[in-house]
Amino acid sequence: MTKPKAKRTKAGTAKRSAEDKKRLFVEAYLSNNGNLTQSALAAGYSKGGAAKQGYRMSKDPQIMSMIGQAQKEVLQKYRLTAEDVFRSIAQELHFHPARLYNEDGSLKKITELDDDTAMALSGIEVQESAGGDEMPVITRKVKWSTKSQAREQLIKILGMYKEKEPEAPDVGSVTHDIIEGARAIAFVLASAGKMMEGKK
Repeated sequence: MTKPKAKRTKAGTAKRSAEDKKRLFVEAYLSNNGNLTQSALAAGYSKGGAAKQGYRMSKDPQIMSMIGQAQKEVLQKYRLTAEDVFRSIAQELHFHPARLYNEDGSLKKITELDDDTAMALSGIEVQESAGGDEMPVITRKVKWSTKSQAREQLIKILGMYKEKEPEAPDVGSVTHDIIEGARAIAFVLASAGKMMEGKK
């Protein structure tokens, strides 16, 4: 009796599949703020195994190297440093609305604001409507970021409180998004720190 011939896998197919999953995982990881489960789903893993696979891939040295390299390229492209992050947070924390006005109470022009005050603004809205004697009425609305968000970001960066360390997920378990986000933030800061040390 002739044995059926075993199906042969094309050379490189399995490897390309694994490499594609790694690439897709990295792309998703960078775009969703480090959510491991969602990144694993984007890489093609099932919902039931995404949490475990995401955790496993986050421990893969090659994948972490790919993520670190991609983050480094983005930082270099846009000339971003850890100092820029701290400066932005400080601008929001030290912002004072009084700096938006002249001594007579009129709102300053955007070109008259100092750099720190201008950078703390999140938006400017100008509305023009018809007034009496055909004189237009111009209304300006200035928006700025809330200090509570800046404080929260700074607290996380400085490690002023620690979140409970999670256990490695079992098969079929789901890793909480909050925990994954904390891991992603820690990894980004570590990468940024190494970059700053490398520039010295």
